[in-house]
Amino acid sequence: MKIHDDSAAFAKVVPTHRRSRAPVAGERFRLVPREPDSVTSAAVNGCAVLGASAWALRPQQVERTLALVGTAGGLLADLGFRISPISNLRQRPSLVIWICGEETSADEHRQLRSMGVPVVAIDSHVEGLDDWTSITMEEAEDRHRFNELFPSFVNSAVRENR
Repeated sequence: MKIHDDSAAFAKVVPTHRRSRAPVAGERFRLVPREPDSVTSAAVNGCAVLGASAWALRPQQVERTLALVGTAGGLLADLGFRISPISNLRQRPSLVIWICGEETSADEHRQLRSMGVPVVAIDSHVEGLDDWTSITMEEAEDRHRFNELFPSFVNSAVRENR
């Protein structure tokens, strides 16, 4: 007797829905050009923003990027940070978590640098980011290792900026 699995027809519903929503969800983590006066200049202690380069938010990359955003956001919450997507930036944060992918544009780099706060870059292959704390994609995709390393990278970045 062959057993029939009635749920097999629904096996791809959640991944398909997640992929279809990923570009829209990813827009929240895109760095939008801002006027210098539109962001309050005083840094807010314990406030972190999460963002990603345009490359990391491409349709081929966005699902992986959003998984990293979720993991990093959860760990930041565990560390006591208030968290916001970078598109909602209203005040200067005390920390930026930036998912670079293989590319961060010069405009993105300039805008992030102008904030004057520490940046923890994930998957940074970009030259000139030597003063940013960096986590490789291999470290980020190894969940156990990322959970161990991320808090020390965050603490190091914040401590260096004081």
